Amino acid sequence: MTWLDQLRTRFRGLGVIVPKGRKPIENCVVNLSGFPGDPLILDVDKLISNDAFARQIVYQYEQPCDLIVFHAKLETPSVTLIEAKGTRNEAYGDEYKAVDQLSSSSSVLDRAIDDCSIALPQFHVTGAVVTGSSNSGAMLSTDLAIYAAKADIDVVVVTSGWDVHLQMFGR
Repeated sequence: MTWLDQLRTRFRGLGVIVPKGRKPIENCVVNLSGFPGDPLILDVDKLISNDAFARQIVYQYEQPCDLIVFHAKLETPSVTLIEAKGTRNEAYGDEYKAVDQLSSSSSVLDRAIDDCSIALPQFHVTGAVVTGSSNSGAMLSTDLAIYAAKADIDVVVVTSGWDVHLQMFGR
């Protein structure tokens, strides 16, 4: 049984697994269809609500990301953390907060892997901020690009509805 199968078995029946495809979050559509193979996509809010281990590993002051995607990119064990920000009804600068959430979620992931009873591989961790605010200039903001480049993990800003995997890794 592979590490991905073991994780899938671990989370089955908790109502936290998201089907591959398009998932509406906030005022965004997170397009997950391009992730290769059969990725394991978890709704982090539901995971924290429905799983005692996840509740314990996330500290009260931390704001976790929306989704976590376990996948194998060219046979490399990979994790992509995703935070969606619609910003139509939210404050300016939420994309900056999203980058911080992804960095914080990466720390939570490290703790979870260290404490996990499943033997997990070393992961290549990336992050994506999916935003519906491309009309407000968020996608063109050099300040946001610089801020994302300073994050603990590689972070890409993706327009709502666009394929996250394709925007991050290409074909």
